[in-house]
Amino acid sequence: MEITSIRAFNSWNFPRLVDCEESALVYYKTLGELGFAERSLLLDFASGKMYLVSENKLRRITNPDWLDVIGARYDDFITVSEKELKLNELGDDLT
Repeated sequence: MEITSIRAFNSWNFPRLVDCEESALVYYKTLGELGFAERSLLLDFASGKMYLVSENKLRRITNPDWLDVIGARYDDFITVSEKELKLNELGDDLT
């Protein structure tokens, strides 16, 4: 996977990283871009819209009661750019 966003990468909480030169990875194929991990809470910087990543899709939170349902607080959200939002497909809204 290609890492295009450090915020998306950090959402996965990988337990261990290996430091190496890019030339050591030349024989590995890039399968796509790394999106945000399941249950990530994202806040679109430009629009202020809130999203939950569910089944690898962005589900827009349109009702504030959903924050209670999923046990989230406003502080739990990661503020992201429009480009970063496009790392995950758009799914149905949470209404």
